[in-house]
Amino acid sequence: TTYQEIIGSLNYAATKTRPDIALAVSLLSSKLKRPTINNLLQAIRTLEYLITTKDLGIRYDSVESTITGYADAAYANREAAKSQIGTALLLCNGAIHWCSNRTRVVAMSSSEAEYIALSELGREIKTQLNIYNAINEPVYIPINIFEDNKSTIAMGVSDSYTRRSRHIDVCYHYIR
Repeated sequence: TTYQEIIGSLNYAATKTRPDIALAVSLLSSKLKRPTINNLLQAIRTLEYLITTKDLGIRYDSVESTITGYADAAYANREAAKSQIGTALLLCNGAIHWCSNRTRVVAMSSSEAEYIALSELGREIKTQLNIYNAINEPVYIPINIFEDNKSTIAMGVSDSYTRRSRHIDVCYHYIR
């Protein structure tokens, strides 16, 4: 359908060059099976945004190979029980990785949703470090990671399991 074609084009832009539309494309993609007229209008509006901002791009403005990561989550909405997570990884102040998607599991709290996002970011940082090591490119340590949920930060730096965190799947403890 026309809607699916538009979303396919938007998804290409969101994954290759335009991290600023990643959330919009992720949300619009969830309506691929039964799009409404409103969904189509939102997709067209996103295309119009791309046209009016075609001069925007990713800029790398530093000589040092410093990596900075950001993780965030929106706890489960009413439509779906799964939370929306987003991560971004910057090198020399320019985005080299970004994603926005729903969690694979149902988070039981906003802290857990944020923890899942932080774990996904940790995996991506490890992947990028492996790439840079393979090509003998130095990366400056420490890597700054930004997370806005205090409970999530506490879970990430603690090696202990509490009553509130013991149910979290082992794969998400990767960040520790």
